[in-house]
Amino acid sequence: MEQVQVVRYANKVPLLYQPGSCAITQAVQSVDWRPYGLEQRNGQGIPFGPAIILVHVCGIRLPYSSESKEAIAPPVDPIVQEIRSASCLRAGS
Repeated sequence: MEQVQVVRYANKVPLLYQPGSCAITQAVQSVDWRPYGLEQRNGQGIPFGPAIILVHVCGIRLPYSSESKEAIAPPVDPIVQEIRSASCLRAGS
């Protein structure tokens, strides 16, 4: 089984590079995806299964990791908390 695909957008632009150093990826990794039926070891990390996780963050003051806007610089606690809470609404956590 393959890892799910994480699609990251910021201000309507896809973030194609540096997925490991992005706050969006770190937030997705910190969510327990097992209530959704996705396989995940120890409740952390990118889950495995037939799914695509799309996250779009919109804001005028997003802290990008570089001038080329390849990733959102971690840690950004408000962004991580919003992604975590949005993913838990459906699972009932």
